[in-house]
Amino acid sequence: MTPRASSRSTTPRSPRAASAPRSTTAPKLQRWLDLLAALLRRSSAASLEELALDVPAYWARLRDHEGAPRRQESALSRMFERDKLELRQLGVPLAVQRDDRGNERLYRLERRDFFLPFLTCVFDDGAVAGPAPRPRHGRLIGGLDTLRFTPDELAHVVRAIRRVAQLGDGALSEAVTTAIRTLSHDLAPALEPLDGGETVVAAAVDPAILGTIHEALAKRLPVIVDYHSIGRDVDRRRQIEPLGLAFSSGHWYCIARDPEDGRIKQFRVARMRQVAVVSAAAPIAVPDGFALERYATRRRPWELGDGDATTVRVVVAPAVADRWTEGRVVRDRAHERDIDVRRLGPFLRWILTFGGEVQPIAPTEVVAAWRVMLQDTIASYRASRA
Repeated sequence: MTPRASSRSTTPRSPRAASAPRSTTAPKLQRWLDLLAALLRRSSAASLEELALDVPAYWARLRDHEGAPRRQESALSRMFERDKLELRQLGVPLAVQRDDRGNERLYRLERRDFFLPFLTCVFDDGAVAGPAPRPRHGRLIGGLDTLRFTPDELAHVVRAIRRVAQLGDGALSEAVTTAIRTLSHDLAPALEPLDGGETVVAAAVDPAILGTIHEALAKRLPVIVDYHSIGRDVDRRRQIEPLGLAFSSGHWYCIARDPEDGRIKQFRVARMRQVAVVSAAAPIAVPDGFALERYATRRRPWELGDGDATTVRVVVAPAVADRWTEGRVVRDRAHERDIDVRRLGPFLRWILTFGGEVQPIAPTEVVAAWRVMLQDTIASYRASRA
């Protein structure tokens, strides 16, 4: 894109955003803030050359300190396109449209799409928690509306924030902190009854550990890690070869090759301590046929673990067969499925929830364990009703 002279502005002016010219090496953040301010102060779309009047870093691409042309339109275009792309990636809804003649690109940022509205919580008795909108020249600041929650709606918002915080991702945790700070600023009295004033659960994963694993993946190097094994209930220092990171079943996992047995395993990041990249090691060779997406899909509780899987055959009643998606259909037996199970307890407890419409039929030791669990469940239910 080559900026053209706007039909609404034909006389070059010095930029309004500063009384003295700034360096062409103005930090990107300052350039973004100047651009956002230039867009938000306008009630209609503007061309790039018009915006450059309010963005000193852009102006410097077009004019020298005396206002004479520099003929760096292409450099300005490239800088603006990068800024526009990065701002959109950050969630800024910068819109593009054409002028009346359909040939010049104009840019606009709607205030209502950019600013966070005032937040209030409205209770059943009509009471309102939150700041009263402050009128300015007969309108709310920036023309903003008020966003109102009921207590139940606010509780759902807080629970969603907790869930995001528990993901353990560093960038998401930072965003959650910003969100809860905004909510607390406007709605602190309404938030306190939800759980004693504590609104965010600390992330289970140290962001620094995720960062170290990312570094190892980028350099294709192994890591030394203190890892807690649930099965053995011990901490052990070991070396593993990371191949990828995956979020599955509510947890972050490092998919890595274990040099001790050569197998690819899933190591839960929350159980890792003291992770360090082995800088002196040879680069890791990714095994042929390795596909991270195989490990990134959500897994059932009975699928977790590193042990060998047992194939359990179940029979599914016609009432649930149409919506059943687990396992593999047994040839010539439309209502039977084979399911690979690593943890028998969670699997049998899940089967019980179908009230007899799904039952294991092989192998015999699994059927026997299911019958014992079924009898124990019935006995517990009867005891609670006595």
